[in-house]
Amino acid sequence: MADPVFAFWFYFKYLDPENRRRIVVPASHWHTNFLRDPLSTLAFYLGELVIGYRGIRIVQAYQLGQPETYHYTPADAINTYKNLLKAIGENSQNTTLIISPEGHRSEDGALQEGEVGITNLARRLAPCLFIPLVIIYEGEFDRNGLNFGRKVNLRPGQPFLWGDNKQRPTLEQIMIPLASVLPPEMQGAWR
Repeated sequence: MADPVFAFWFYFKYLDPENRRRIVVPASHWHTNFLRDPLSTLAFYLGELVIGYRGIRIVQAYQLGQPETYHYTPADAINTYKNLLKAIGENSQNTTLIISPEGHRSEDGALQEGEVGITNLARRLAPCLFIPLVIIYEGEFDRNGLNFGRKVNLRPGQPFLWGDNKQRPTLEQIMIPLASVLPPEMQGAWR
């Protein structure tokens, strides 16, 4: 729950203090359903009002691979991604997209493989600038907790520009800059 708050704090403090750009935030369709997760849903919609971002509910790729749990179809996913592209609009150069390339929080706090959708999105939005940001909580990792009162370390990585709208970057090009600012024990699949 606190991760997006830290990402927004970093964004407004260092990247866009005058709030001149549009912000689009994709979030899990599953976790922004009030009946399933009222706290996350409330935070998502409250953030739209307070921060002013455009929230888009999306079906995540890993959820399609588990139809017995999530009950989403490929058509559901395609419609949510069309909504994301529509929210970004034709002038993506004045838009900031805050996204987690892993798709969901890891079970152990280590960086996961990453979802290929971010590479497709980079090709579609090129030229686009990636600014990796990692959030590290001091002490034992609590995947489901709010982690209040714990020291937090925000580490930005080396920004890189993807300018080719004819091909997509590899997951390595996106994930390695992110992993490079993590301690070795948190680099997971990218160590």
